Amino acid sequence: MSIWLGALFGLVQGLTEFLPVSSSGHLAILSMLALDSADMFFSILLHLATFVAVCIAFRKDVWALVREVVCFIPDTIQKKPPRDKDYRHMLYMMILSLLPLVAVVFFQDQIDAIFNSPLAIGLALCVTATLLVLADRFGNGTKTVGTMTARDAIVIGLVQMVAIIPGISRSGATLTAALFCGLAREDAVKYSFLLSLPTIVAAAALEVLDVIGTGIDTALLAPYAVGCLVAGVTGYLGIGMVRMISKNGKLKIFSFYCAALALGLFASYLF
Repeated sequence: MSIWLGALFGLVQGLTEFLPVSSSGHLAILSMLALDSADMFFSILLHLATFVAVCIAFRKDVWALVREVVCFIPDTIQKKPPRDKDYRHMLYMMILSLLPLVAVVFFQDQIDAIFNSPLAIGLALCVTATLLVLADRFGNGTKTVGTMTARDAIVIGLVQMVAIIPGISRSGATLTAALFCGLAREDAVKYSFLLSLPTIVAAAALEVLDVIGTGIDTALLAPYAVGCLVAGVTGYLGIGMVRMISKNGKLKIFSFYCAALALGLFASYLF
């Protein structure tokens, strides 16, 4: 892998991880076009770069959640109230949203097979395009992350589980689900992105097991470094873009892109 290809993988990962157009679908397409793919170790590094981007963009929220995690056991033992009841509530909701992902482990082989199917990815992109159109229609909620219910959290978690399929955008799917459940736009975006943090860590942890068996190619350290830098910077910019576009109720502009990309994949499959 060249430095330029590493940078390209970083660009695609950084932007599509947060723009509602499916990072996994784009990386699969890039692998097909480039006749190369990001190895497991590089994939882990790219995920960690986008993890850092979220932490920086939502640093105040991340710090408040970390504080609630650290203080949970001492506060419970001493029967103290939460330091911040809204973020403690949000922590509980995130745990509920993450539970459905456990089922993904049993379907990993089927999910991996989709990465090599332009037709399947194209169909999944059509699903994403539909979700984004719906997202703009369900954008009048007033709930906050402090008032969302357990039902809301489970619905968002189930949608996130389905979004493991390449071509279905995780951010787009969870954002649409949050809006459908009645969350205000700003809170829906916040919850969707903060929910990505444990999801990214879980995905990286699963890939670490494969890296242990395959090893690391030290000759690729330069492409790795460039790819991570590009992924982190573009990921941060992508988060800002989604926050702005969602606030203005214009998420459907991404649906046109997803639909066009799906048509291209259908054409490549047929011809």
